[in-house]
Order: sequence, then C-alpha cells, then structure tokens
Amino acid sequence: MQRRSKFQGRIQAQGRIQARTVDAYGLSLLLAGLLLAAAVAYALSGLPGLLAGPAPRVIAGYASVVDGETLDLMGERIRLAGIDAPALGQDCLRDGRERDCGREAAMVLRRLVGWQRIACVDRGMDGSGRTLATCAYDAGDVGADLVGLGVAVEQASASRIVADSLRLSPALWLTVER
Repeated sequence: MQRRSKFQGRIQAQGRIQARTVDAYGLSLLLAGLLLAAAVAYALSGLPGLLAGPAPRVIAGYASVVDGETLDLMGERIRLAGIDAPALGQDCLRDGRERDCGREAAMVLRRLVGWQRIACVDRGMDGSGRTLATCAYDAGDVGADLVGLGVAVEQASASRIVADSLRLSPALWLTVER
C-alpha cells in the first residue's frame, strides 16, 4: 500500500477543482523560487571579482625604448616581465664577430614597438624600482617576440636562466674580454 500524506488525501477528497488550484499555487511557488534563485545568483555573480582583488593596472600608449628590456611608457619605466636581454654596451660574439648585443636588443625592441600603441599589464616592481609588466601590441606579446628573435632569453629561476641561456644562446652571452 502506498503511503499518502495528509495533504494528498485532502486534495483527492475535495476533488478536481481543488487539485487544480493547488497545482497553480505550486507553480506560482516554483516560479517565485526560480526568480529568487536567479536574483541571488545575479547578486553573487560579482563575488568572485571581489574576492580576487582589484583588477591589474593597464598602462597603454606609445612607448620609447630605454634598452633591450625596458620601455618608457606614459612617463613610467617598464621592464618587460619574464625576459632577460643584454645590457646596453654588453659585447658578445655573434657570427664570429664582436658585437654590442645590448644595442642590438634595443634596436630590435625599437623596431617591434616603434610607432604603434602598446598595452602593458602591471605585474609589480623590480629591484630597481621599475614597473614589471607584460606588454602586447597588434602582432602579439613583446617579450615573447624578443625571445623568438634571439635577442633575449626567457627568465625563470636564476639558476635556470644561466644554464638555459648558455645552452640555447651561447653567442648572446659570451662577453668579449678586452
């Protein structure tokens, strides 16, 4: 025997008209509950953004090149995060000849970002007080392009930088002794 609640018994005892009224009432409750759930979900949808903290700062405009890994953008010195390029005046051997690899890196960076708008996302500060940022332009990621063109290396941990840069780009890091 199937067990029935007191409520089900009353509906059946009072007939079809009462059952339809309860169905309409139940449907109204269901719709009201769904609307309430949707309102709560909408109100809480901004919660992940609030918990994640403030949005990262974006600096955008036309940049001038300071060196192979540093830009001046809107009056702010920005070091490209995630890469390491030779310093200005750093000599190296490339194609069997002595070259100023720091100057070459700066010239390549100037060709990449010159005369076009770039956008940089602030990632913090470096030890020299420069803003660390990842920067992009129409063609893609500025730092990744410098690494791809062979004038910079990807920066990871200090020990891995030395090992990988010597293995992957030995000519870039061979300083000429005078």
